[in-house]
Amino acid sequence: MELSKTKITEQPKNGYFIEVETMTGDGDDYHNFEIPCENEDEVKSEIIKLEVISKQYPNGRGGYDTYNELPFWDDFEDWPYGYDGEIQDELDSFEVYWYNDNVRYKVSYTLSEQDNEEIKSFGVLTY
Repeated sequence: MELSKTKITEQPKNGYFIEVETMTGDGDDYHNFEIPCENEDEVKSEIIKLEVISKQYPNGRGGYDTYNELPFWDDFEDWPYGYDGEIQDELDSFEVYWYNDNVRYKVSYTLSEQDNEEIKSFGVLTY
């Protein structure tokens, strides 16, 4: 047997990216996707949206519960669906990263009181 290697070059990344993991059902499957962000303001806006989603169902979502009622939901048109596209995945986790010349940095954040008030303003079920 002869093995050959092919170099695969990825496009260099620069800027902010939010890596999102979703879960189908009770952990039957997991999906990942990235949200690229142009600047810090966009990062903050996306974090607020994801925090709202994470607090929408404090005890886990029921089978056919959805996030469709959230006013910004159309921003997530690529959100994964499990079970052959029948049931919307539940948000499992997300992490924010910043890339500079293809070097990856983990970004941490602390919500301000104003951020918490904005999250509450969406009528989330917990807070």
